[in-house]
Amino acid sequence: MASKLNIVNGIPNGNTVTSANSGGSSGDAFNSTSSTGAVLISDNTHAAHGTQSVKISTTSSATSSMTWTLTASGTWWFRIYFWIDSIVAATNPSLCRLRGTTDTVQALRVTFDDTRHLQLRNTSNSLISTMTAAFTFSQWNRVEGFCTPGNGTTTGAGEVKLFVADSSTPVANGTLSTTGQNMGSVTNIDAINFGQVVAIASLPAEWMDDFAVSNVNYPGAQVQTLSPASIASTESFGTPVSQPGRVTITLTSITSAEAFGTPQSQPGRVTRSPASIASAEAFGTPFDLPGAVILSPASVPSAQAFGAAASQPGAVLLSPASIATAEAFGTPTETPGRATLSPASIPTSETFGTPQDSPGSATRNPGSILTAEAVPTPSASASVTLSPASIPSTESFGLPRALTPASTITLHPPSIDSEEAFGQVISARITPARGACCTGEEFRTTCCIARIPGTEDEDI
Repeated sequence: MASKLNIVNGIPNGNTVTSANSGGSSGDAFNSTSSTGAVLISDNTHAAHGTQSVKISTTSSATSSMTWTLTASGTWWFRIYFWIDSIVAATNPSLCRLRGTTDTVQALRVTFDDTRHLQLRNTSNSLISTMTAAFTFSQWNRVEGFCTPGNGTTTGAGEVKLFVADSSTPVANGTLSTTGQNMGSVTNIDAINFGQVVAIASLPAEWMDDFAVSNVNYPGAQVQTLSPASIASTESFGTPVSQPGRVTITLTSITSAEAFGTPQSQPGRVTRSPASIASAEAFGTPFDLPGAVILSPASVPSAQAFGAAASQPGAVLLSPASIATAEAFGTPTETPGRATLSPASIPTSETFGTPQDSPGSATRNPGSILTAEAVPTPSASASVTLSPASIPSTESFGLPRALTPASTITLHPPSIDSEEAFGQVISARITPARGACCTGEEFRTTCCIARIPGTEDEDI
């Protein structure tokens, strides 16, 4: 593929355009120019893009043109932006000319009449056809076209299209085509001339900008924007092929599952920018060791997947919050000490094991347990208090046993409403035996007998 582009902006304002100064930041330099007795300068009065364009005009009969030599090809496409304020009648100025045989034989010329209608002319410069639509004074218009000379037979063809500035659609009735033309001895196009290609007098000022050619397809507008916005899902974009010019591919606010092809861009500036793609996040499976654990992000709205967390004993926080149903908590195994089972507010079926209390004051006190608690039989040898408070019904307490020495035993939770059962309390009294084995206040274990209070016979 071959192509050329020149955007003029690198030529200092007011300077005559030459092959030497027309390259650089302007693009592909012209191979030759013609401006003797005419105006052919860079000018910032009007610019299709950037800051400058080429201004052409004549007073005496003269040419004012620029030429690219091209790789010989059976078809070349071209593009020109132009601005015209007025026309001299019956002059038929030219916009461009395509030639072959080393830039010596005209194959096709694009001109316009004094009523602003574009024209196609053949190898002898005879009029082939005139466009129905007219271009507009004092604005940027764009012309695109092609020429296929047909190898010296009557198979030559050409076309020209009229656009307003960067529009992607030609104006109404703005396409002019020709086929079946004999374009002389030209077999391949090898040069293109822009501007006034033959001598003409009193040509009013015209401005031209953003020159481009391609042997593949129409160059298109200098600034091309591919911009579908706010597409919700499953969009697919093909692989664009862009000709010379500045290209911006902008996709904004696409929410999911978009696929973008691989663009191929010719000379020019290319920007690809899809932004703000919002969903289909996936989070891996965390493995958490003892301590405080947070699984986050929070507030992810849809289609998120979280792995199964494996957590050792410790404080664990599962987040995002506000998960409404189907939470599952494993069975913790706690060693002796203070144990907290959480989440809180589990209303029923708690079970507490059998405590073994050694002598001293022992307190068992889970508070506010609603139903079905079971408190086992303690084995105690001193003061014992059993106290979960406010247990409403069906509590059962075992049979405590009190051994020597005699002491006070308190069985308590208070405020038990019904069906409490207390076992028998057995207490012993120590009585010395009568006889010589007891001396004064000293008792000997072998001489002392424990009796049950209330027996009638105290003699042994």
